[in-house]
Amino acid sequence: MKRVIRIGVFETNSSSTHSLTIMMLDDYKRWQKSKTLYLHLDSGKLYSKKEAIAALKTEIHDQESIDWNDSEAGTAVDNELYYADFLTAEEYNCKEFHGEYYSGTFVTRNGDKVIAFGCS
Repeated sequence: MKRVIRIGVFETNSSSTHSLTIMMLDDYKRWQKSKTLYLHLDSGKLYSKKEAIAALKTEIHDQESIDWNDSEAGTAVDNELYYADFLTAEEYNCKEFHGEYYSGTFVTRNGDKVIAFGCS
């Protein structure tokens, strides 16, 4: 068997899903306390609902099928946000943690407090 090592790439031969998110500890705490902040899993950035919708609009081609002004919970907008991986802390816990949850905090060389979390 030939072994190939690629720098900067995490690979596994496991059939399970792995998730790793790294963010500033203060942002993580704000996100955990809030019901209106969304973490975008692809970018690791936090968005207000309005900002998340604006970002989502740039990704969706069939915008006519969505009532963007509907503010009720469980609407098409909420569903689109969820499936585009804009998640509240509560949604993240439900969506991602089907495996073993892990987290750890550390301080960078510059003194920034950071948390790494996810599931395997």
